[in-house]
Amino acid sequence: MKITIKRKTFLEGLEIVKDSIGKQTALPILKNVKLTARERTLKLHTTNLSTGTTVLLKDILIFSDGEVLCDVLKLMAIVKELPESEVKMETDEKGHLIMECEKSHFRLFTMPPEEFPSEPEIPEDKLFPINNQFFDSLRKVKYSASKEDSRYNINGIYMGSDVVATDGHRMAVIRRKLGFDNIIIPLDFVNMVLKTKNRDERAFKAGCFNNVFFLESEGLNLFGRLIDGEFPDYSHVIPDNSSRFTLIERKGLIQSIKRIMLMSGKNYEMRFEFQPCSLVLSSFTPDLGNAAEEIQIEYRSEMDENKSFAIGLNGKYLLDMLEVLEGERVNIGMGNELSPIKVEEDSSVHILMPIRLIEVESQPEPESEPEPEYESRLEANQQPEPEFIEEAEVD
Repeated sequence: MKITIKRKTFLEGLEIVKDSIGKQTALPILKNVKLTARERTLKLHTTNLSTGTTVLLKDILIFSDGEVLCDVLKLMAIVKELPESEVKMETDEKGHLIMECEKSHFRLFTMPPEEFPSEPEIPEDKLFPINNQFFDSLRKVKYSASKEDSRYNINGIYMGSDVVATDGHRMAVIRRKLGFDNIIIPLDFVNMVLKTKNRDERAFKAGCFNNVFFLESEGLNLFGRLIDGEFPDYSHVIPDNSSRFTLIERKGLIQSIKRIMLMSGKNYEMRFEFQPCSLVLSSFTPDLGNAAEEIQIEYRSEMDENKSFAIGLNGKYLLDMLEVLEGERVNIGMGNELSPIKVEEDSSVHILMPIRLIEVESQPEPESEPEPEYESRLEANQQPEPEFIEEAEVD
């Protein structure tokens, strides 16, 4: 192999394919990129066996075809430090990769390219065009996907009659069918897909074949192996009997949560007390102190209009939900203090389980001691956070 390529073009290609290398693997070969020079293009391919990326680079000079396999991170580190000029690459008689750029010379040891895993393929008739709704759906639900390896069947995004993600404590549902039947796309691959979309505005096609998801555009192919499991039945955990409703300015609520969350500890536990015209957010951490903030809201209750209502929520989870919404104001539906809250916007539904609050009768305490309302939070720290997904898994 002997080629000449622009440094910028080569670096952009390496930046794309590096996300698919095996970062924590016992197989050293998966830390490599396969370079194939053929038909006036340079193909870069990486894979960690679960995901893979292929990029075709054009505008290069090929003096002789060939292929080589070398460490992608080391190759990228070298190219980053090269001057903005043409890079000459060729393989010597021992198969090593020789690189030259102006007065810089490098020789990289390589591995046999024929031992690198081959790329899975999909018939052209299995691919179909996708639009921004596909990427928007992934972006709006991925925050709810589980990150626990032990719960593999919810470690991704489900696509069927709806687009759904859940970790058992929260759930996001997009009422939209995107052309896929009962598949679960791993969260790591979803992040790769969204990163690719942010980088590239070209038209995309997608499809599934042999339990592999493919995403393709001009000069770029991604593949990810689907999760082989059954996604839990999520339909019956969406509450339909809310009796309390509040309308809150979304950005203002986000800022308030960020402030009060500073004193909520590592579990982000917060108390939300709703009154007819206001919401009091509060948090307490035994070794830090407490925080509280009151904001103006619209609130109505079908139970008792004038009685306040308190519910415990994970502030970080609620923040994740609010940040994917787009409306200026958010409408939150609630039942009792043990029922999940529900937020609806356009075709999306977002569910969050509460944290159990146990009110404790308190005796007068010195001023240095926590106030009674925070003692209830202190006791709540000892309660396991409820989940709804176990119920679904039994069905």
